[in-house]
Amino acid sequence: ETTNAPMECRATITAICAGTFTTFFTMGMVVLIVSRAKKEYLCMIQAIVSGIVGGIYVGSVGVITGANSPGRFIGNLYYFTWLGFGLSIALAGECIMEFVYEERSSSSDRGTLTEALISEG
Repeated sequence: ETTNAPMECRATITAICAGTFTTFFTMGMVVLIVSRAKKEYLCMIQAIVSGIVGGIYVGSVGVITGANSPGRFIGNLYYFTWLGFGLSIALAGECIMEFVYEERSSSSDRGTLTEALISEG
């Protein structure tokens, strides 16, 4: 078991860094939303940040939950890493769809994609 120690240390550092960067980017988005940044820029920034967060999880989920890593056992680290991965990919897709919709809609009275889907439903 001592031969896996360096890999476990690297995977643990990766997990801590992924969590730290994800928290940093998420809190930055909360600050932008609360500060009421311009809507057209906010949508673009959300798409970029959600893509970055999704990329962080895509790059780290295998390292964190791999065979010689601290998340190899089924438990909180394993489940929450995969949950974070799934949610970040879903959020990135939603934000990118919203950004594309905003870019395609030229009139400001149409609102956001979510509002348009609700009004159609």
